[in-house]
Amino acid sequence: MLSEDIVLNIFDFVQAASPRSAADLALVHPRFYRQARYVQHRRVAIDLDNKHEVAAKRLNLIEKDEGFLPAIHELRVLSRYGKPDAQCLQRLAAMVPGMTGLRSVHWEYTPIPAALLESLTRLPFPVRLHVVVRDKKSRDPAARQLLARLTGCGVLASVTLEAAYLGAADCLELSRPLKQLLLTSPNLVDLSLDLHLPRQGCVGYAAPVEYPGLGFSSSERPLRPLESLTIHEYPWGEEEVQGRFAFHSQGYPGTGHEIDYWAANFNWSTLKRLEVTSPSTQVLFAITLAPMLTALREVRFTSARDSRGNSLETFFNSVPSILEDISVPSLDSIGVVALARHAPSLRRLTVHQPEASSASAWEEHLLPEGALGELHKKAPHLEELGLDMLRVGGDWPRGQLDALARFCHLRVLELWFGFGDWKFSGPPQPALTASAAAQLFTDLRHSIPTLQRLRVHSGCPPPPGIGMLADSAFYPEDNSASFDCRIPERDDDAAAGEVAVTSFRLSPRLNARMQRILKGIEKREDVQGNLIALQVALDGPMQYADWGRWRKEWPIPNFPALMDAAEGRNQDNNSTSRGRLYRLLRR
Repeated sequence: MLSEDIVLNIFDFVQAASPRSAADLALVHPRFYRQARYVQHRRVAIDLDNKHEVAAKRLNLIEKDEGFLPAIHELRVLSRYGKPDAQCLQRLAAMVPGMTGLRSVHWEYTPIPAALLESLTRLPFPVRLHVVVRDKKSRDPAARQLLARLTGCGVLASVTLEAAYLGAADCLELSRPLKQLLLTSPNLVDLSLDLHLPRQGCVGYAAPVEYPGLGFSSSERPLRPLESLTIHEYPWGEEEVQGRFAFHSQGYPGTGHEIDYWAANFNWSTLKRLEVTSPSTQVLFAITLAPMLTALREVRFTSARDSRGNSLETFFNSVPSILEDISVPSLDSIGVVALARHAPSLRRLTVHQPEASSASAWEEHLLPEGALGELHKKAPHLEELGLDMLRVGGDWPRGQLDALARFCHLRVLELWFGFGDWKFSGPPQPALTASAAAQLFTDLRHSIPTLQRLRVHSGCPPPPGIGMLADSAFYPEDNSASFDCRIPERDDDAAAGEVAVTSFRLSPRLNARMQRILKGIEKREDVQGNLIALQVALDGPMQYADWGRWRKEWPIPNFPALMDAAEGRNQDNNSTSRGRLYRLLRR
């Protein structure tokens, strides 16, 4: 008989390769049941916003017989609304010492109990703590408490700070505690910043003249050199000069521009990943840092050039490291010479940008069919590729899709199809439905045998901006579709030609319902009228007139959708991250 350790190793492999098969093994034998349940608890998520009995039941199952606590390798604690169940939080803190196999903890929003932090430092293996702090309404005490509690934390590995502010004082209440974290945390290597003025609403806000940023000066820098840096928006400071007006200058403690201070004083020798999406400063920031990024492997940009005439091509030509993962809005952003230099090591390339206000403006950056052949010659080793494409004559762009067959190492493909001039020509055809996505994946698999996954989107509208929005502004969002197609976990399903297709815009519950409808187990006619995301996934986008009538009949769901956009969520996120009202109305 095999030892328990060997059986567990086998079950770990099965769970990683096919969770469904691991669940089936639990039904074979009582001994297998416990082993399967054990490995199913390698990753555990606790939502503290649930009703007490729901969260308590989840904790009871984990704690049962004290058998599953040592199984946990990754723990995710969610509290999106900042009102967690205090009793469940205390129970969770008391359970952590029993999680002797814990490797990482992902904590979102609510303050961390001191007892839990202390327990993390005493576990037998080093634990990495990843924290997300969100303050969408400005001056949320829970966000400040969480940052303050983490000062000097030895297990803190990453911090994500997303906050809207109206004035400098609001922003400083978060930026200054974050600075202390960077100065005192010995293992903090991953930083993501999104400090911004309100992005949606009827009224716009001007940037303050006062400085609201981190305020590094006098050779200060993070205690541990960063390995990953993401900046969506950040209020860069500038030296205050008499007689010259500049935003974020009043009270800035340094000289010159803050970007120059970061470049000169921070240690960039270990940075492996850089993502900068702030519209006005991303190109300048990247170019300034480029000569020092000797370990860089992955970059993400959304603008090819800025108003000062700076171009991303300068960055790609000057960065000393050879890149493996590049995401840019257009292939011209890289340049022919730079692409040839990075091509031998390039494994992932994404060329994508959200749709502009006009279809013609978005189409300008699309790759022509011949460019894919040239791209293959320069970067033949690509394993993951993302591209924007255009439907042709009421059909998918067969010529471009056939050209992808040249990428013989391609495992993952992501395609964005624009929504087009729907106001004049109606919804785009062919419609992207769950069935169409599965068929597209099957067709691509015939020409690209190595392909394991297809992510495909129809419509990639930017979020609503400042000002009063017409009803038509919500039509692309409501009628866009996003699907994830994979080879099924089970070999018999794969041999039968089945495709595992899920919608990024549906919750797990609605995805399961979509599967039942596609297989004929449940009737399509039983779908409630308010479930527009499910309707679009099954039937494609509505005609505008039909959508207008639907909106009058079901007006409420769009308000949570607008709030989701205000919180920076995009079409690729599923509805589990949306508001409670949104989920309830669509289920």
